[in-house]
Amino acid sequence: MSNEVVFQGNTKTNKNLLIRYPTIEDAQLMTEYINSLSYEKTYVSLQGEEITLEEETKSLQEILQNIKEEKAVFLLAFIDSKLVGMTDINMMKRVFNHTGAMGISIAKDYRGGGIGNIFLEVLLNETKVKLPKIKLIALEVFSNNIPAINMYKKYGFIEYGTLPRGVQYNNGLVDLIYMYKEL
Repeated sequence: MSNEVVFQGNTKTNKNLLIRYPTIEDAQLMTEYINSLSYEKTYVSLQGEEITLEEETKSLQEILQNIKEEKAVFLLAFIDSKLVGMTDINMMKRVFNHTGAMGISIAKDYRGGGIGNIFLEVLLNETKVKLPKIKLIALEVFSNNIPAINMYKKYGFIEYGTLPRGVQYNNGLVDLIYMYKEL
């Protein structure tokens, strides 16, 4: 699985995009990327906290094991060797193992350039191939993240619930929207 490239091509803004599986050597890049999203206080669960390289290395080891055991798809997006996005689908356990929990993030300077659309298409295709047990994909999205909600709807995700004031965001509370898609 090491360094397996699943997409190479151009974005709508003509940037050279490479999407691949991670390796343990990506831990430092992933730590820096996650911390940049946290500092930005964007639509992610970290809101200003910092993770350490040790924490991310441990997390990445688990991710790589889950990929190997065909319990997850985890992809990194690069523009000119710079990590600009991460996405994953993790198979849930036991009676829920036909469902995958999905997440996706794009670095601030690269949003709106078509990476999210390509990333989501590649992720869905990889999931169908690598995780054939998954029949449903579920995700959570901040209600004020309109670009993400619109992208998910474009790819057939359906809203099935809302947790009012379910997320702390920018010193306030916003709704958390639940969406799903059948594969």
